[in-house]
Amino acid sequence: MERVCIHDVERFETELSRGSVNEIDRLHYMRYKQVETPAQPDMTALDCGCGTGYGAYVLRRKGYAATAFDVCEKEIVRARQRWPGMEFLVAGLLDTPRPVNQLYDVITCFEVLEHIDDELPEMLVRLRSWMHTASWLYLSVPIEHPDKIWHKRRYSWLELASAIASFFHVDRYANSLGWRLSRK
Repeated sequence: MERVCIHDVERFETELSRGSVNEIDRLHYMRYKQVETPAQPDMTALDCGCGTGYGAYVLRRKGYAATAFDVCEKEIVRARQRWPGMEFLVAGLLDTPRPVNQLYDVITCFEVLEHIDDELPEMLVRLRSWMHTASWLYLSVPIEHPDKIWHKRRYSWLELASAIASFFHVDRYANSLGWRLSRK
């Protein structure tokens, strides 16, 4: 499996603080904001494809014990510098076992699957393997996105919806914000 390292993808955390935000940055920020505040103080979150770590930081601020990973070592170095005291790992979605040997209460996987060559069912099975029966998976994937430079795969809504229905119960679908899913 080829690793895709997209440097400086999550520039939005600095742009948000300056008030200069484009639509893609705003949507990415809103995806993390839709995750509910945890009911229990010991709840855990896993951020897949974390880039520079802003999403994991948002999850930590909401009260989750957050772990995050990305295939790009340079981005993980930046994440560790920006958000000290948090757990950031260099790892890919499919080429490693669970980033930490546990199940998570919340998993976020925003705008990641389109960057990976592997089969969609295989990736969904891996995400489900990190969930217990009360977990939530927040997932977004661009639909029919024209980017052929960074995106390895283009998904239709029907292809995604069919694959997701095989492994998860759909609690909510919010178009560009993505799905909130529970384990079947």
